[in-house]
Amino acid sequence: MTIKFLTLCTFSIHHSYYEGNCRDFDFFLPQDTKQLLQNSKMLAKIVDGILYILFEANDFDKALISIEGKTLRIGLKINNPYFSNFTEFPIDGYSVQYYQNSIAPVELDTVYKLPLVGSKFSHKLTKPDRPCSATLKDRNGIVLLTDTVTLEENRDSVSYDLSGQAAGIYTVNETYPISTAKFIYYKDAEINANNASAIIEIKVSKTMYSIRPKFIVPFEARKEIVKYYIVARNYSDTEFDKLQVTDIGYSEETRPQLLFTKVASGSFTDSEIPSAFLTSASNSRLVLFKSEVLVPRQEKARKKIQLTLNGDVIIPHLPQPSADKSKSEIIIQISKP
Repeated sequence: MTIKFLTLCTFSIHHSYYEGNCRDFDFFLPQDTKQLLQNSKMLAKIVDGILYILFEANDFDKALISIEGKTLRIGLKINNPYFSNFTEFPIDGYSVQYYQNSIAPVELDTVYKLPLVGSKFSHKLTKPDRPCSATLKDRNGIVLLTDTVTLEENRDSVSYDLSGQAAGIYTVNETYPISTAKFIYYKDAEINANNASAIIEIKVSKTMYSIRPKFIVPFEARKEIVKYYIVARNYSDTEFDKLQVTDIGYSEETRPQLLFTKVASGSFTDSEIPSAFLTSASNSRLVLFKSEVLVPRQEKARKKIQLTLNGDVIIPHLPQPSADKSKSEIIIQISKP
């Protein structure tokens, strides 16, 4: 007897910082999803940084057990401590990035952040107006609890106990005499315990079995002004004035050319490293070359951004900020005998 598994869908991370797949996250499945896969003769496998969800199929490539209408939940845990250094959309420990496929069954919706809470949490009321009715609802809109805060028994928050409730989205609706407000939370003890940074919820549709969608979680590289601080020792005034940073590799790499503005140390602003931190010797001079536009961080160094003196190349490939650098600031020291 032959057992055959086919792909239902895949999940991968794309980050413009990298040329290939981003492997800065570990996938993990909460217990409810593990149980769903087990009960439905399905598997989850990670290959080359891509998570594959597989279903056992019959001779006609149909699922032996369909999970149409069920929800797959997948957690993402960051494994690169420097991830926030080069990412435009930073991760914090108080919320999760939430993805779902509510608009198109084979595509992820636009990401948004949700406060991450445990089984018990407090919601701070946003206005002093009273009375205020705070209503807790589950993801299906079913009212779980309504708490009314009056002026006589005033308090600035309401507390909830979601023990025994399913993991997922919960809303708190504030109703005031002349206004309303709505707040969304994500409750999951396993997500909390695993320090997850993102959660994906996929509602499985019949379409997925034929299209086999490739869900991609996107991240954009942080854009910053690139700054080269050049500390030159034993250079004459004439030589020092002829130092330049130029980008001649843009055409070869088919990218926009980077232009750099020269800034004397006496014209540094508060956003620059203080000159006193970089040079103190009497035979050294300091100058800054800063890019004229914001430049996206990338793992692969841009070639042929050069330091020259009167047209002669001193450094043919200036270094790029590595992942462990929180800013695109690089100190270059050059010296003559």
